[in-house]
Amino acid sequence: MTTGCDDESAGAPWLHADRLYTFPGDPGDVITHYADAAAAADWHRERDPAAGAPPATVEGACWTTTEKDRHLLLTIDLHPRGFSPEPETAAGTGQGVVYAVSIGTERDGGGDTCWH
Repeated sequence: MTTGCDDESAGAPWLHADRLYTFPGDPGDVITHYADAAAAADWHRERDPAAGAPPATVEGACWTTTEKDRHLLLTIDLHPRGFSPEPETAAGTGQGVVYAVSIGTERDGGGDTCWH
């Protein structure tokens, strides 16, 4: 698990917690699991509004909620990058999926959306 506060000069600081997982199934199983769990916890799915955006089972998915006046984003990234060492799937067999789960918010609670 990693946590951080990214302070980019173009915007408000972004507070986040991230965790990397491996799963022996396929991306559709991962997205279905988190879609069900997020809906049960009153998170709302945001679909990528870009024309021709790939389905969630290709890139990942995002949900939002507001809790204690803080707008939160939950993202599933099916192509996490920047980890060292690079994660491996199913004991190096190349089967399964590596994905990252992240929950984040702007420092002031903001109203950021998934696809900004």
